[in-house]
Amino acid sequence: MTLKKKIAIYSSLFFSIIFGLTSILVYVQFSNFREEEFKEHLEEKALTSINLMVEVQKVDKQLLQLIDKNSIHKLFNEKTLIFNDSFQLIYSSVDDVVIHWTVDDLRKLKKDKSFFKSDGVYEIFGIYYETKNANYYTLISAEDKYGNRKLQFLSIILLVTFLIATVLVWLASFNFTRKLMLPLDTFQKKITNISLNNLTERFTENNKKDEINLIAKAFNQMMFRIEKSYKIQQEFTANASHELRTPIARIITQLENLEQFEKHSDETKKYLLSLKNDASQMADLVTSLLLLSKVSDTEIELLQGKKRLDEIIFDAISIVKKSHADFHSSFELIENPLFEYKLEIACNETLLTIAFVNLFKNACLYSTDKKAIIQINHPNNDQLIVSIKNNGDVLNNEEQEILFQAFMRGKNSLNKPGSGLGLRIAQRIFKYHKAQLNYSVNANNLNKFEIIFVL
Repeated sequence: MTLKKKIAIYSSLFFSIIFGLTSILVYVQFSNFREEEFKEHLEEKALTSINLMVEVQKVDKQLLQLIDKNSIHKLFNEKTLIFNDSFQLIYSSVDDVVIHWTVDDLRKLKKDKSFFKSDGVYEIFGIYYETKNANYYTLISAEDKYGNRKLQFLSIILLVTFLIATVLVWLASFNFTRKLMLPLDTFQKKITNISLNNLTERFTENNKKDEINLIAKAFNQMMFRIEKSYKIQQEFTANASHELRTPIARIITQLENLEQFEKHSDETKKYLLSLKNDASQMADLVTSLLLLSKVSDTEIELLQGKKRLDEIIFDAISIVKKSHADFHSSFELIENPLFEYKLEIACNETLLTIAFVNLFKNACLYSTDKKAIIQINHPNNDQLIVSIKNNGDVLNNEEQEILFQAFMRGKNSLNKPGSGLGLRIAQRIFKYHKAQLNYSVNANNLNKFEIIFVL
């Protein structure tokens, strides 16, 4: 899960919990307020009924019931019961509502002076009233229809408000978080594009003192130091290669002259030939290092024009045959009506020729028959694929994973000349041409190099 999603989810979840708890608190407080208010109404009605009975002794029960029935403060489904000290019912209102009571309730009422309880939808209030002449137990029951409706309405309002607010907050959180974290998305994209061929990426800085701007400044400083160090390394490699080429070339020339102008024994000639081969291998290594440093230079002029790919391959084959006369190849074009047009690609002809020369030399050195099978295919409108196959010892999985690393030489390279830089150079050249170089072992157990050009 990304950081922006975590921030959005946590902030929205925090709000939802706080808002939910607040809504529950409001509901509970209002419910308690309704209950207390209704209890006060019941107490007021109970006291009124007792006072009428106590203070107006000559009023008969029918008149008292009539007064109770027509009271402007009458509650919904109200029922009143009044008992004397002997727990005998001395008054009952005309309502049909039944109050469930027991003698234990009256005894508890005498002890606690009052109580309040619920019986289904009805709420019952009891009060013990003492006078000089007699004591009374009053039970009054009613249904708080309007209070419960208000409570129900409040619960619906709170629930709907909670759902709407939660949805809005979640949408707003994701939207605001996405906008706030947009600079980090830009960072991620730019960092992804950074490679040895692209060390010039920089982030836009401003005068703000937020964390993102501080990260941008720190990253730009880091990239500046990396670019500077890489350039110093490139310059050193290029300068060292240039300085080494001249004395190595002189050594090779002097060895060749020594072979021609003096008569030597067979053993001496063998040593001279071995020395010349070692010097030539050293010269190839220096040349490869120099080329590798140039290919790594981002200022190199890559796309100089269009050239037919098959012509570049034929030129590379001719170059390889000059130093490896026993090298031979077979060439095949998979027929396609678009080939005449698609074979032309934008490229740096010199570099691309070097890349194919390295691949063909590799096929010659590591094959059992000094032969490379070359095939060009155009499977769709977006790709042009060149495959180079040769018969020989194949690489295991571990060697395949590090095949394109510098100075990598597999088990099949024993007693064979090479610096281990040819495939590395080829890979970088193809990469500059937006092409991908892959190695695999095909069904016939042949080494297969595949170059995929994106058109």
